[in-house]
Amino acid sequence: MTITSNYAGDAVVLRVDGRLDAITSPEFEKTCQQCIKPDTRKALLDLEGVEYISSAGLRAILLVGKTIQSVGGVLGFSGLRGTVKDVIEMAGFSALFKVYDSVEAALEPR
Repeated sequence: MTITSNYAGDAVVLRVDGRLDAITSPEFEKTCQQCIKPDTRKALLDLEGVEYISSAGLRAILLVGKTIQSVGGVLGFSGLRGTVKDVIEMAGFSALFKVYDSVEAALEPR
């Protein structure tokens, strides 16, 4: 798994590639937590490159969501496709967090 981060104003975009499972979720969570700063208002997980997500990955995403909410921000997803999209939807995460068609759509001023 690889994670790249980019900042755009008060948002951080975290692009995740590979598998998000019991082995990689601790690294995912640690990296995401480090990227969320007190002035971060939006964290966007670009999951287009994720090929597999397990319950451990879902737990890590939930913890990242709680972290961003604790500083007054919101968590969102982009790039959902295939089984990763199905798992996110079945877990009810699409009701808890914003889902965007693209990174660009997520970063548009509201």
